[in-house]
Amino acid sequence: MPPDCLATSSTDGRLARRRTTGLPAALAAEIICVSLFKVSSYNHIAPGYSSTMTLCHRFNRCLVPCLVIVLLGLGVAGCGDPDSHMRGETTHSAKTFAGSYPMKVTCSTGQVAEMLERVGGEYVQVEALVGPGIDPHMYGPTASDVERLVGADAIFYNGLHLEGRMADLFVQLARKRATYAVTEGIVARKDKRLRELEGLDDPHVWHDVALWKDCVHDVAAMLGEFDPQHARQYDENAHAYMGELAELDQYCRNEIAKIPENRRVLVTAHDAFGYFGTAYEIEVFGLKGISSEDEIDLAHQDDIKALLIERRIPAVFVESAIAPRTIDSLVETCRAAGWDVVNGGELYADALGEAGSKSSNYAGMIRHNVQTIVQALSK
Repeated sequence: MPPDCLATSSTDGRLARRRTTGLPAALAAEIICVSLFKVSSYNHIAPGYSSTMTLCHRFNRCLVPCLVIVLLGLGVAGCGDPDSHMRGETTHSAKTFAGSYPMKVTCSTGQVAEMLERVGGEYVQVEALVGPGIDPHMYGPTASDVERLVGADAIFYNGLHLEGRMADLFVQLARKRATYAVTEGIVARKDKRLRELEGLDDPHVWHDVALWKDCVHDVAAMLGEFDPQHARQYDENAHAYMGELAELDQYCRNEIAKIPENRRVLVTAHDAFGYFGTAYEIEVFGLKGISSEDEIDLAHQDDIKALLIERRIPAVFVESAIAPRTIDSLVETCRAAGWDVVNGGELYADALGEAGSKSSNYAGMIRHNVQTIVQALSK
């Protein structure tokens, strides 16, 4: 096949080739993505296409980064090194901003987007890829996401493998775009507050408000490096926001201290609140590991059930971006064993709340979580 052609194929080879020579990059991207989506749809209507879909699933993590290579003209082979993303060692483009304001900044999650809005102020136009109630661990980039990322002046993401299915994509984008993990600074400084479990970094740093505050300071430096003309304003904006976060951090400490000490046990669907527990002195247990993709260990669930019963912990908690069935199952097993533990309410572990709700911003999310935990465990 000539290199200027894109082919989509099935087991009987009936899908036509599509030429992409001379097409605008966005249209070429659309052709690639539509072709992949057609293969997906054929699998649902014709069993003969199953082998093609298996191939698509197997190489899904490489297809989107390779699409970025096409759009950016990177001229590199392969899909990059996702481990560098996981460690926060992204190599940045050396370019500085030379366009018109506001800068287009695309962020992975809502909490990262809010940080960029607060620090960037009037000089940035920010959008987030992962919306309310969506699990960033499980999120895979769509064709429109790729278009927004490629069209951005700067890209910011959490890092520490939170956005695991977009790891390769960020690595490739960093070669041509200003692409930053907001956790880069604390990783580079080897901050002692960083958590590691079973060889994996815990990405949920925003649950320690003081640690997230340090990331704000780092983001101001990143923006200032990319746009030196407004570096002073970014620094001033960051310090104003950091002042608010210092107050929020103290609020968390004061409120959690109201829970009777023997009841300071937080059980959730996955291990997203480890930073919260360390910062605010409450024991934390997740039914799954630090990624919501992890499988439940039944022996671990039995251990948590025994702990709840032995220490008479009154409540466990569901998460907004994870189906409640894992916690519901734990509640049922505890009740069957004679301890009437209850669902203490919904916590925001990985994503902000819906637009218009009190939890639609970072401070609101943290306050909601603290209030829910204190109310349920103090009964």
